[in-house]
Amino acid sequence: FPTANVVGLTATPARMGGQGLGEICDKLIFGPSAPELISRGYLAPYKYFAPPMPVNLEDVRIKLGDYDQNEVAIRLDKPHITGKAIEHYQQIAAGKQAIIYCATLEHSKNTVAQFMAAGINALHVDGETPDAIRRSAISDFKAGRLSVLSNVELFGEGLDLPGVDTVILVRPTQSLTLYIQQAMRSMRPGQNKTATIIDAVGNVYRHGLPDAQHEWTLSGVTRR
Repeated sequence: FPTANVVGLTATPARMGGQGLGEICDKLIFGPSAPELISRGYLAPYKYFAPPMPVNLEDVRIKLGDYDQNEVAIRLDKPHITGKAIEHYQQIAAGKQAIIYCATLEHSKNTVAQFMAAGINALHVDGETPDAIRRSAISDFKAGRLSVLSNVELFGEGLDLPGVDTVILVRPTQSLTLYIQQAMRSMRPGQNKTATIIDAVGNVYRHGLPDAQHEWTLSGVTRR
């Protein structure tokens, strides 16, 4: 239908690399901002924790507009670094349901192994996880039988898990869009809910807080 009108809906009107949507959209119409949605109860308020950066990533290779996650994993997939993330979870969000975002599948699996060793009921899931196991994991998480779900890019978009209280970021990213999608995954509203975001890799220093104001345009985005 060459004369059809198409409406695209998104909370992050830019591609992962920050490029705009001008090639496929003619007009950008703004809805309420994240701070407005928080004030009106459509998003939960949050507390943001960003411990000191565990490693220097300045010389990590950039691949397709983001950090090379294999290089990132080599630097971050260390027992003492994951141990810090576990320590922060226990201090800040003990017992709360959390989603962890890791750099690679191996990084995620190793992170889960350390959480389990610390007595925290955690599970890794990815795109290759059999459907039955993934459905069981989601069901256990929704029912509160599972405290922590770890993944790489599986839970960045379209996740319907109302019980998520906490997000733990152990994947650094140069993508503002990816950062917002992951950091705000815990901000689905709930009664008397305050979301917790534990940023173990300093994404907030690259992009600002998840509800920071940005200049979204069809040609790209810049932080205001």
